[in-house]
Amino acid sequence: MYFLLNLTPEDRARIVSSLSERPTEADGAERLELAKRIDRGAGEESLLDVANSALRSWYYRRIDAMAEDVLSELLSGRIEDEEALETYLHESADGTDLVVYTFKAKCVLLASDNEDAMEEELGESGGTAEARAYFAIRADVRERLEAYESGYGPDGVTIPEGFDLGDPSTWTVTPDEDESEGTADTDDAPSMEGGAA
Repeated sequence: MYFLLNLTPEDRARIVSSLSERPTEADGAERLELAKRIDRGAGEESLLDVANSALRSWYYRRIDAMAEDVLSELLSGRIEDEEALETYLHESADGTDLVVYTFKAKCVLLASDNEDAMEEELGESGGTAEARAYFAIRADVRERLEAYESGYGPDGVTIPEGFDLGDPSTWTVTPDEDESEGTADTDDAPSMEGGAA
């Protein structure tokens, strides 16, 4: 990514915005010229770095979304044990377009830090790109969930203190005992209405 430092701020801004925008005929020539400028200044390896960075960014946004969904299910109590967690992970990974389409599965294998997860889990090498992507996705989602144990949860989600992926009893959010005791005390309190005559 060092070549980005040699570009003008305007060129850097255009590169970043072009990663998320769909090109039009009007700006096609401008993007081509920008790509040529990058190529002249950066070399082939740097272009591959940019492409790999964009691919990993795309992939890990998908993994983050899947992990946040699993975390939500864990904290709500809809996933109650390890078996239900494994089933949910299986269905999430198996049902995604990332393993249905060969091209996307190959992209997963390029982007994932766990491209060899199938071999590690089953002890078998080979397999289709789709099967290998399935195992990589499961491993990447699990790694994100394990990061949540350390308190690195997604924005806006409070991870309960003591959350442990290996201990289902820590998965659900429960009210503080003090709050529930206070509620019980007020519910049992005698009513002031209809007092003594």
